Amino acid sequence: MSATVTPDLTFENVQLGDLLDGVATIRVSNHISKVLISPPGGGPDKLMEWALREVGTASAPPAGEDPSRYRINAISHAKRALICLVDWYMERDMAFLCRDAPRDARKQVQFLTKRGIVDSLTGRVLERAIKLRNDVEHQYRDPSIEDIEDAVELLRRTTTALRLHSTPDYGPWIYGMFLYSQGTGHGRNYAEFRGWREPLVVFSRFSEKPWVGVVLPETPAKATVRRTSLSTISAGDLCELLNLVEQRFPMQGGAASPVYSKLLSSAMGF
Repeated sequence: MSATVTPDLTFENVQLGDLLDGVATIRVSNHISKVLISPPGGGPDKLMEWALREVGTASAPPAGEDPSRYRINAISHAKRALICLVDWYMERDMAFLCRDAPRDARKQVQFLTKRGIVDSLTGRVLERAIKLRNDVEHQYRDPSIEDIEDAVELLRRTTTALRLHSTPDYGPWIYGMFLYSQGTGHGRNYAEFRGWREPLVVFSRFSEKPWVGVVLPETPAKATVRRTSLSTISAGDLCELLNLVEQRFPMQGGAASPVYSKLLSSAMGF
């Protein structure tokens, strides 16, 4: 096994166009390292479970209880499950770190559409499903059990299909090969950098000021990092960059826990 290497990095801030050119010309590697991304809060599955439970109770409410409360709770929980999933995708792709972070529903749907996670038809269907919930909350309409069953089932099938198409669990991190070791010893987790091997594309999500860039090695220790801060690019620019990287590196790759990923990022000088 090679010895631990202290990285010697030279950082250059570049424009997005230069970075895109660099990504487009970098040699494609089969080595991809991603990061496990935990869902926000308790995750969409728990919220959808609550929604289905409320639908069941609304269909056969306890004696003397108003079923409308359960119907309204059901659609609210189902929409929260969808919003939770959307936020999970935003966290995975670091969209909230852009200069125009997509915070409202329409901008988030636009982001997901540009990323290829949803298409325009799915986006419109989701907006209609969300509108039902808004009508319930803001127009004080008591939805029928049929309305609620249709809306909850639509949202359940949609969230399931989205996750099958594009998993929110694995976030972009490092594309390319480098040498390292990691593990647990003497009661602590550790990660050690052991040298650059080839050019990398890096989404440095653990830095104090997150950036995306290419690492161009000169020796096992020395490398130039040409990078762009995420806070200076738009969400649309980020979509373009992510799509290009995924086209260039289509393999799924493995995923590490955030604990080891942070330790290794620090050991690499990021």
